[in-house]
Amino acid sequence: MAASSQTGIIFYDQCETAPKFGWGSPYPNDFWSGKIGDTSTTGLQLSDSITRTGKSSYRFEIKRSLNSHLSDTYRRNQLVYNYLPAGSDSVSATSMGLPDVTNRTPMDLRWMALSTYLPGNWLPDSNVESIGFQVLNYPENYIPSQNLTIENGKYVLHTAIWSGGTPKDTAVNLGAVKKDYWEDWVLERNYTHEATGFVRFYKNGVLVVNISGPNWPAPELGYAKEPYVLHGLTNDSWSTPLLDSSATNINKVIYYDEIRFGNASAKLSDFLIGTDLSNIIFYDNCEIPGMPYATMSYNTQPPAQWTYFQGHPSVSSVVQSTTYKRTGKYAYRFDLSDGPGNDYHYLKSELIWNYLPAGTQLGFLGNTEAFNRPALDLRWMAASTLIPSTNTDYNTPTGILFNIKSLTDDWPQPTALWTDSGRYVFVLTKVLTDGSTLETYNDVGPVVKNVWVDWILNRNYTSKDSGYVRLYKNGELVYEYLGGNWIDDSAHSREPYVQMGLYKWAFQDGVPTAPNVDKVTIYMDEIRFGTARATLKDFLVVNKPNLLPIISAGEDQVLKLPATRTTLSATEEDRDGLIYSKYWKKISGPAGGFISDSLKNNITLTQLQAGTYTYQWIVTDNANGTVTDNVVVKVVAPEMQMVNFNVLSTGVTKVNSYIYKGGSIANSISLATTSVSGDFSLQMTVGPNNAALAIDNDNTLENIYTPDQIWISVAANRIYCGDYTSMNIFYLTDVVVTYGDFVRIRRTGDTYLVEHSIDNGLSWNLVYTFLKKSSAPVWVKATYNDSKATLFYPAITIPNLATATATNTSAAPSSIQFRDNLELEARTRFAPNPAKDWVNIKTGNDLEKGKINLMVYDVFGRIVKQQNLLNPKNSSTIKIETNQLQSGSYMFMLQDKNGKIITEKIIVLH
Repeated sequence: MAASSQTGIIFYDQCETAPKFGWGSPYPNDFWSGKIGDTSTTGLQLSDSITRTGKSSYRFEIKRSLNSHLSDTYRRNQLVYNYLPAGSDSVSATSMGLPDVTNRTPMDLRWMALSTYLPGNWLPDSNVESIGFQVLNYPENYIPSQNLTIENGKYVLHTAIWSGGTPKDTAVNLGAVKKDYWEDWVLERNYTHEATGFVRFYKNGVLVVNISGPNWPAPELGYAKEPYVLHGLTNDSWSTPLLDSSATNINKVIYYDEIRFGNASAKLSDFLIGTDLSNIIFYDNCEIPGMPYATMSYNTQPPAQWTYFQGHPSVSSVVQSTTYKRTGKYAYRFDLSDGPGNDYHYLKSELIWNYLPAGTQLGFLGNTEAFNRPALDLRWMAASTLIPSTNTDYNTPTGILFNIKSLTDDWPQPTALWTDSGRYVFVLTKVLTDGSTLETYNDVGPVVKNVWVDWILNRNYTSKDSGYVRLYKNGELVYEYLGGNWIDDSAHSREPYVQMGLYKWAFQDGVPTAPNVDKVTIYMDEIRFGTARATLKDFLVVNKPNLLPIISAGEDQVLKLPATRTTLSATEEDRDGLIYSKYWKKISGPAGGFISDSLKNNITLTQLQAGTYTYQWIVTDNANGTVTDNVVVKVVAPEMQMVNFNVLSTGVTKVNSYIYKGGSIANSISLATTSVSGDFSLQMTVGPNNAALAIDNDNTLENIYTPDQIWISVAANRIYCGDYTSMNIFYLTDVVVTYGDFVRIRRTGDTYLVEHSIDNGLSWNLVYTFLKKSSAPVWVKATYNDSKATLFYPAITIPNLATATATNTSAAPSSIQFRDNLELEARTRFAPNPAKDWVNIKTGNDLEKGKINLMVYDVFGRIVKQQNLLNPKNSSTIKIETNQLQSGSYMFMLQDKNGKIITEKIIVLH
């Protein structure tokens, strides 16, 4: 994040790293002045799940609590740019430690750009919410000079226009909010109290606001000479209920990316992302969620969306489809379906744009605006169509594109593209010099099924000789007419409205010439309308070679027994379409290594054995491009030998005297030749059948139900705990275990704990605490209940790394030694100290997993930083930013969910 070397760009934040804060000099600064927001009710973090470009975006969040919202009046989480602005009063400037700003020359700020994304779970709100471009003066004592807001589900841009020294708010409706969709916003503004001032606002490359006149207070009024800017999320008041009456606690989230500021030497193209759309009035690539229906309304000017859909829902439809697509992931599929009893002379399934057009007679449909509105500078139209092989009607015409109309609609078809008897027909009504009209039908080639055809219409709407109509098919000119093609008088609109889709004649029952099909379908994509400044090149759809997906099956792994399972995580990205299929496949390896769900990115491999496994991640895109990536999992023996008893197949003698009560065949084996003192763990890996571990006060190796003995057993995927005092007592715990889990009895001090691990012993959860407490020496052993019992890798781990020998009354396995990888985790540590920009906190056994609250105090006992952290497991490292703290001494305090407090004195030196 830094000032760009690109001409005209003052500041460019790609949202790839945490924002840098501070008051800069000299200006313009290349970092944010600061951030506004209460850390307990707001949040700002990097997100790699939703991005406009690059690897990450900023995720802003504001929170409302059900129990406190009645007293909430303002929630905001905003990044601040250019604070304090040039010309701020000297008292304020001096108090902020920036006395130079009063006389500083204003920065040459003319452009701002920002991309925003509202997730699908965004809830409507009855209050005004600012989402960016909050342009403010100093002092801030009048309506915001500018503010992009969401109001009742619509985007609204507010701008203060000055007249006679008084600002007046001007609000422009920019259309309905779209969820799960990136909106690209660009502002061009001249900050002046003179008539030369202007505010131009672009939405997705299309000009949607153009206001001229004074938009900044005069210098003598005591305001700053330039603005400061807030980008982020605010809610003016949550003391009133949300529109969704069922809502309780609310977390509102919005994502930001591609944040830029520019000077007067910049141009619009510097701020557009991707294609230069400056000459495009309207562009629908059929990718917008909820379209084409979501944002339809009359009189949305400039028409940045469809006006409405014409067709009856029982016979007409248009939907997003992945069956065919010209570019991207989707196209529109238009359908018309006939049915018995249909009394329509014709059926329509058409999207309508620019209704009502400029010049529509006053009062039409209650209109008072379109009559006087200037006409759009409309000159170009383009769309791609595909007619599937299922369309077999050849005996009646079907309109598919460029169904152009005037209001009033009382003269022959101005323009339309039809299919008729297997041919494309371009219909044009010429306006002759005497004012009469002549309807013409022009053959422009055969219909080819299941192939995309790119159509472009270039037209000058006039009755004069300067008029022209040109039709291009796949980039080649197939029809041209020079002359009048529009009726210019007060009874007709000065521009057209346009219908795109299916218009089918003769579907009515009983018509002599009726279609010989009951359904007609067409696909449409890449729909664009452009101005006279555009060129043919702007509308050509360039065929590009298919870009294969970028995939990764993850890093190779080495797994040490007794671990018998692991996880694999794969990723994929298609750069020019969508992913059609993806799955995992085992390529090679010994038995076991079963895949949990081969169709998911994240899988679990179970019942792994010693050996080398290879798995393949196979991904296919919508153009049938397939790529693969392999990952190798090598399972090796443990660093120290362990005893492996598997279904009593290791030659262990079955001693009848060890038969437990009620059983027929059983076996016990000691895991230590001598008693064990101090802290230790007795661990086993869960197999498919029953087994038990026991701790006894002697080495007689009797069955597990003897006095002064405790035990754990795994049966039917549950953990049982036994405690023999004067009678046998056993407990069925709530814990569910599966093949490959670890369980253990662990003695710490004079307490015995039963613990369970689902991640190969990386982390353990407490299952049960035995009532028996003793630190006296004891013997440990494994006991089998029946001949089918399976006990994988019983192991004793001793903190002092003492050697333990697994023996049996008849045969002694070789000497074994084990290291408990968790029994001596270090205490929580802080480094480096002294610190500069970061402090790394490595958590230990003295903090519980889960939520941790961090508070940083200065030498006066004031909280200067407070943050909620997550400790996923012991030995995690958490990075805390300190570059905003002044040099000095601070006390860092950590408190876990159980109230345990850890403190450390940290010195910060910059």
